[in-house]
Amino acid sequence: MAKFYKLILALLFLAVGYQQIERYCVNNEDAAICEKVLLSRNVWLQQNAVPWWETNVEPLRAKYVAPQIDTLAKYEKKMCEWTTPRAKVAFYTAKDAFDQNVRPFALKWYKTAQFKVQFYYQVNLASSVRHLQNVYNKWIFQDGAVQRFGRGTYSRVSAMGEFVRNGVATALEKFSAAREDFIDRPKRTSSFEAALGETTAESLEQEPATGDDIFEDETITLTSVIIETVTLSDGEFGAPAVSSLASESGALNLATDSTVELSVTELVQDEFEAWANAIERKAANTIAHFNHDVESLVQERLDQIHPDVTALLRNITNQSQAFYQAINKAIMDVNCTAEIDPETNETIYFDRHGTQLDRYITRPLMRELFNRTHVYVDESLDHVGGRLEAFVKEIDAAVDLMRHDHLEIYEEWGDVMVSEWSRRMAYVDVVAALEEDDLNKKQHENWKDFLHLKKLVIGVRDKLINHPAQLHQLQEFLNEIQVTLRALQRESGEYLFILRSKANLAFQSREKLEREREEQERLKRERDELERQKELERQLELESIKKEHEAATTPELQVKEELSVQTVQDQVNASTKLREAQNFNSQVSYNA
Repeated sequence: MAKFYKLILALLFLAVGYQQIERYCVNNEDAAICEKVLLSRNVWLQQNAVPWWETNVEPLRAKYVAPQIDTLAKYEKKMCEWTTPRAKVAFYTAKDAFDQNVRPFALKWYKTAQFKVQFYYQVNLASSVRHLQNVYNKWIFQDGAVQRFGRGTYSRVSAMGEFVRNGVATALEKFSAAREDFIDRPKRTSSFEAALGETTAESLEQEPATGDDIFEDETITLTSVIIETVTLSDGEFGAPAVSSLASESGALNLATDSTVELSVTELVQDEFEAWANAIERKAANTIAHFNHDVESLVQERLDQIHPDVTALLRNITNQSQAFYQAINKAIMDVNCTAEIDPETNETIYFDRHGTQLDRYITRPLMRELFNRTHVYVDESLDHVGGRLEAFVKEIDAAVDLMRHDHLEIYEEWGDVMVSEWSRRMAYVDVVAALEEDDLNKKQHENWKDFLHLKKLVIGVRDKLINHPAQLHQLQEFLNEIQVTLRALQRESGEYLFILRSKANLAFQSREKLEREREEQERLKRERDELERQKELERQLELESIKKEHEAATTPELQVKEELSVQTVQDQVNASTKLREAQNFNSQVSYNA
């Protein structure tokens, strides 16, 4: 059993290796290994094995195997005709059922889950976070030293955090560029996780939640206002404090005997960083979303055209086989038998099975069959090539339209984000004019970062315009079809070459038999003519001898005449034998 498994494994390796060599030889036809390894290009096989096969095996195959193959092909065709429409009906029925029942339920579940998550965050987590911030700020304001220490520590930590964020942003930008250059197709799961991560991050920064590109749902915005009243002792603050959370202003006010405002610097910086992160995430995901949509479009179009192209290739194969069978039958009918019809006095022809032929197979008729087959194969392959070329143009037009839509969406988003935040920062500048110098300096740095992000938005737009569409699925499909077309063309050429050689041998054999038959008829006519001449000469000589004998008067003359007659008779017999010997020698030499 182990030897049997080893044999199977060895045969499998040989088959795979031969297939790889055959694929290599498709694009490298001049390689030396192709002439030695491929059976279709081996000279010894073409000169010795192929003629033997065509002479001994091919007639038996055509007589016993070919009819069975034709019967199986008919059954297969009927089976395909029966199963194909039913399979299509089942597929589209299942697709309609999914679109009507499963997809709406999944979309509804997704929207419900998204709403619940955002609601839980706004009601529970956001209030807890703001409460902790309020307690922290109240503790900071109780002691001036702690407040100064906290501000210094916060500035240092903010500077360090900004440095880290810049480094991370640079690394992410380089990573995104490398991913766009080396990764062919982004996974749908990666796109979904990226979109989900973007939504979660924006929710944590109190930004309006954006719609998911995959499910195309509408934006859900929750705004919560939390008012907290704190009663303090007389030594601290004499009046209750009101904490107002508003996403538009981001300011935290505490109402005391003398109104104390929290530092605006930290709040402005948090909002600016959240906005910057949103810009960077959008810029990083724009190209990925475009690639994802292009991949979905190409896959949908390939699912539509693949059955049609497969049917065309199958039809070309079946029709080519029909042409090959007609040529094979014509080759077998070359060696036919001719007879004279007693009623019409016309020559009729029969094949080797005794069936009357519709027409006599000649070389011009055989050339017509070969030319018809060549024309059909070439026109069919050109038709498939034209269909693929039109399909590629449709894909290019659809991709250009999709690129235009993505550009329009991105430009609209960029205009809104840049204009809104420019107004927001201008408002903060007005507030900064009344604050300490630290806020003015920080705003100056923010304006620099704002300009950098604006250039980033414009750069991503230009990159989206020039970004090449990822059409690897289409290229793989076209390569597969091109390999199939080249294989059909190569097999057609090789098989027609073999059939042409068979036809030439059949015509040569028939012409040789016809020449031998004509030569035999000519020799028969010559022999008959020679016999007739010999018989005529013999009769003339006998008549002349008889006349001379009748004219003799004396016995002596009679004796002499008898001797002369006997001598003449011997001479005639000798000459006759000599002529017969010469004719026999000439016949033997001709046969040799």
